[in-house]
Amino acid sequence: MKSRHKKTRFFGLAACSFTIGAVATPVYANTLEEVVVLAKRRETNLQETVGAITAFSNDALQQLGIVRLADLGTSVPNVSVGEPQFSGTEVISMRGIAGQSGGIGQDDPVAVYLDGVYLGRPQSQQFAMVDIERIEVLKGPQGTLYGRNATAGAINIVTRRPQQTVSGILEATIGNYDTTRVNGSIEGGLSDSVSGRASLYYQDFGGDLKNTFTGTDERYEEDWYSRVVLEYASQDDRHVVTLALDAGDTTIGTGLKNITVDGNRYIEVDDIALDLEGTELTRDTAGVALTYQGELSDQWRFQSITAYRDLDLDVIYDSDGTNVDAYLAAIPEFVPASIAIIRDTGSYQGISSEQYSQEFQLTYSSGNVDWIFGLFGYREEARHLLTIELLTNSDSPILSTDTDTENTAVSYAAYSHLTYAFGDRYELSAGLRYSYEEKSMERQVFSGGMQTNEDLTDSWDDPTGELSLSMDITDGVMGYVSYSQGFKSGGFSSLSRNTPSFAPEYVNSFEAGLKSDLLDNRLRLNVAAFTMDYEDLQVRFPGDVGQLIIQNAAQASIDGIEIDATALLTENLSLVANFGYLDATYDDYSYEGVDYSGNRLNQAPEYSMFAALDYERDIASLGTVRAFVSYSWQEEEFFRPENDPLNGNKGFEKLDARLGLSPRAMPGFTFELWAQNLTDDRYVGAVVPLVADQLYYASINRPRTYGLRMVYSF
Repeated sequence: MKSRHKKTRFFGLAACSFTIGAVATPVYANTLEEVVVLAKRRETNLQETVGAITAFSNDALQQLGIVRLADLGTSVPNVSVGEPQFSGTEVISMRGIAGQSGGIGQDDPVAVYLDGVYLGRPQSQQFAMVDIERIEVLKGPQGTLYGRNATAGAINIVTRRPQQTVSGILEATIGNYDTTRVNGSIEGGLSDSVSGRASLYYQDFGGDLKNTFTGTDERYEEDWYSRVVLEYASQDDRHVVTLALDAGDTTIGTGLKNITVDGNRYIEVDDIALDLEGTELTRDTAGVALTYQGELSDQWRFQSITAYRDLDLDVIYDSDGTNVDAYLAAIPEFVPASIAIIRDTGSYQGISSEQYSQEFQLTYSSGNVDWIFGLFGYREEARHLLTIELLTNSDSPILSTDTDTENTAVSYAAYSHLTYAFGDRYELSAGLRYSYEEKSMERQVFSGGMQTNEDLTDSWDDPTGELSLSMDITDGVMGYVSYSQGFKSGGFSSLSRNTPSFAPEYVNSFEAGLKSDLLDNRLRLNVAAFTMDYEDLQVRFPGDVGQLIIQNAAQASIDGIEIDATALLTENLSLVANFGYLDATYDDYSYEGVDYSGNRLNQAPEYSMFAALDYERDIASLGTVRAFVSYSWQEEEFFRPENDPLNGNKGFEKLDARLGLSPRAMPGFTFELWAQNLTDDRYVGAVVPLVADQLYYASINRPRTYGLRMVYSF
């Protein structure tokens, strides 16, 4: 198939991306630009690529105020991202398939990749979005090309490659809640064949919750992140070697609130009342990746990706989520007298992880054939510590739970994917992957006055495949049908004892879609409809204090529709809009005599939508003015199978806006006013049940924020 688009300035989000050629240089367009993605592990035109894909350019990330992965949740149809839980995890749900924050023995169903490197621990995915070229969100099972734990989908983070020309950018942001953010990048040639790029990011957020017990601000955040990339390219550009190093350091004031003491309601949304000092989370991440890309001939290419990632996380939190007086006052009306001992509880969690990965890819492209063959190897060594202390502020604290778990995960896979174009209109693609997973866990648990020591080992293997057929219906219009499978590894619960391994999850997905560029490439309209069978769900059950049980306990069906539209309304004004519908329910799920069949899956709102307008105009006497406004809305969602209002949120809306000026008298500068959550809509983004569902803790979204941003590029 041949490309159908000109490369010009473009705006869009669900079906493409929006950007400008340079920060202070306006470029106007009469047609939408071709968007190139790596969804098939090779560069393809988004409009000619089978599957529902959302791509964000760097400019889109800036305009939407996306500084971390979790911020994507309000901009993509049928994607939900929760607020931070005790270990700092922000659970990602895609098309109704959600992670569960189940400890180091369980994996997430959304695979996240940084420049082709799989990021295993969800806590290691939470770094600053610095030097990003684009982010691709691939929805639906990616069982062949992305394989490991991509039952819901995959997220590709693609960073900028260094260039020979010396250039750089410096950004500074100030805002309410004592917000300060500074980041910069510089790149250039170190020799005729070697170029480099260095980036540094710093953020300080003063905290948006007031601790009424101590008078201090909570949920503050301080982030450091740095990245250095060196790249060697042969004179003929047939051989490229890239070395990338990154490191991050984060400190966050914890902010989960006990809502049971307030009658299981989240009241006084900006207040919290904790009586334990030193409650904060620290997270250190680091990584190195060595990538080789070589053109063996005009048709054959080879790629190797070798990587190491490291994570260290420590968090101390007030486990009762309130203060002693408030806790005792809630007995017995809201809190059972039998758990009065929980009134003054402190906890510590530590999670460390070292992962090693190696991937080889061999690709062939000639005429009407594109083929890729790959080998993947992965090893993670992780440790999870949990200590819970009762009456922690007293002279005689009581050790309630002490868990020390070490888990080693090993994964191997081989995969192949073939695309064959026949005639001028049709493409047939088929893929197959074989995956082998093995996990070994040493689990030491002290709870209820009893000590247990266990050595556990189990393994699983599974072939997954995909098949698709696409057709060029007419010029600028492509239709497709596809079938794909997903496989998510089994494992062990790292926070329970005397529990066996749980089995893998499986997803079978059928999808039909239409991708179109209409009205002389001024309107892009993409539609996808899908149905999925979701088998052997790994369900999390709350146990005693500090205990978390995971079992395969459910079957589910998921149906949905996604509509993405991007339009150039005028030379200066662009519109993007998307809509998601999701019917994601349990077919068969019972627990302790209660039947949850027919209830909605976790973080699976029935309706969601997003819309944005981008206006840019060059005023001769002033410079370039840009105005951007976006609105997102989501219906209610639930965090537990009970589907009760306590374990969910009522839905939300979010209105953001930016107004920028690139003065003609100051080349390279842009000044911008910004605001997020203008309507100050507050909602619960995570609910954590403890003590066998007798206490509930909640995390709320951030309030209205606003400020000023300055950018200088050269």
